[in-house]
Amino acid sequence: MGESTSFFSKCPKCGIARLQSGYTRGALLKLLESGDPISAYCATCDLQWPITVQERYLVARGIAAADQRDAPSSPSDHHPRRRPPSR
Repeated sequence: MGESTSFFSKCPKCGIARLQSGYTRGALLKLLESGDPISAYCATCDLQWPITVQERYLVARGIAAADQRDAPSSPSDHHPRRRPPSR
C-alpha cells in the first residue's frame, strides 16, 4: 500500500480549508487522469464534496512538484563552472 498524499480542500459549508489525507499518490493520479471526482470531507460539518477544478489543479501541481523534487539528478544536469581564460 502506498503512502498517503495530503492536500487541502475548502469546505463549502463552513468555509474552512480542511486537510485531506485519505488518498495515495497513485489513486490521485488515476482520478486526475480519468476526470473522476476527488472527494473531500469535513468532520466538523459531516459533509463530503467533490473538490473544485482549481483544487484539482493544485493537487496535480503538488504531485508534479514532489516528483520533480524526488527525481534523481543525472550527471548531465550539473555542468561544472568554467573558469574564464587567464590572460
